[in-house]
This record gives sequence, structure tokens and C-alpha cells, in this order.
Amino acid sequence: MCSLVKYNGIEKIAKMEQKIIDRFGKFSGKIIFSCGIIEMVEPKNFLIVYIKTPKEKFIKKFRKYMASKGIEEYYARFHKYFSSHSDLVISTEHKMKFEICSIISDFFKKRLSYNQNT
Repeated sequence: MCSLVKYNGIEKIAKMEQKIIDRFGKFSGKIIFSCGIIEMVEPKNFLIVYIKTPKEKFIKKFRKYMASKGIEEYYARFHKYFSSHSDLVISTEHKMKFEICSIISDFFKKRLSYNQNT
């Protein structure tokens, strides 16, 4: 991810992600993963899961590729958007990858079960 930012910049990656989402968003029942670069997603026939990285960790990871002020502003924008527009928000703080996967799996199982019962 960081090398993508280094060689392409956030704006170019956001455009690539938007193209992928637009293309795959046409098919229902698909799960789409994003690097979190895009800032706005038009409502389609998919759910949005926001895997939130703590601000300090995010800034530390991207500091060598962007100016610190730019990173903070970018983080604030997309965090605000995805915190309020996602179907599921998961903080990575104090969680192992397995726990995050389990949360996502349980969420989708409950959604499937609910949709089948209605």
C-alpha cells in the first residue's frame, strides 16, 4: 500500500479504487475491499465495512510519502465520511487480524440470516 502511494500518489489511487468499485458494484453479492483511499462512495448494492486504523499509526505509516499536515487532513476527511456512511466500523486497535476477520464474518452471517428470514 505505501509503495502505491509513493509511486502514484493518493489522488491516482483514489481514481483506481473508484473505477474498481464502479465496475464491481454492478454485481450484487460481491464483497469489495478498499485501501481506504477513496473518500466518497455512491450507494450501490453492497455494504461498506470501514476498518479504522488509529490516526497516529496511519500518520506514522504515511509520513515518508506525504507531508504530515496533508496526511492529517486526508485522514480527518475520509475518517469522518466512512465513520458515518459505513455499515460496519471496526477499530484495529488492540485487535489481531483473526479477530477483525471474525467480526466481519459474523456481521455478514447475521446480514445473510436476516435477509433470508424477511
